[in-house]
Amino acid sequence: IDTSTTNVYIAQASDGDNWGGDEELSTKLVTELLTQVQYFAYIQTESLDRRIYKGKHGRDTEDLFNMYLEISAQHKKLQARLVTSGSEVYPALRSLFEGEA
Repeated sequence: IDTSTTNVYIAQASDGDNWGGDEELSTKLVTELLTQVQYFAYIQTESLDRRIYKGKHGRDTEDLFNMYLEISAQHKKLQARLVTSGSEVYPALRSLFEGEA
């Protein structure tokens, strides 16, 4: 992709499950992808109860939101939001796409 002539934007929504052991490869691939895009917006939708349960019992999965937060600390092209209830969807999407202040 020639990013000097092409604008590429990605938006991903997920429940946040990432199979255990995939985090290293996922981090590598997303980091490489960020060199080819202008912006990557991620929204994770999961209830607070499920998130708590997963934290206590989710031995087979990693959490994409936490992984993306770590990546976004180094790559400002990636922004991530967590949504735990329906009332949070619009504010989260708005904050992702409102542009730079």
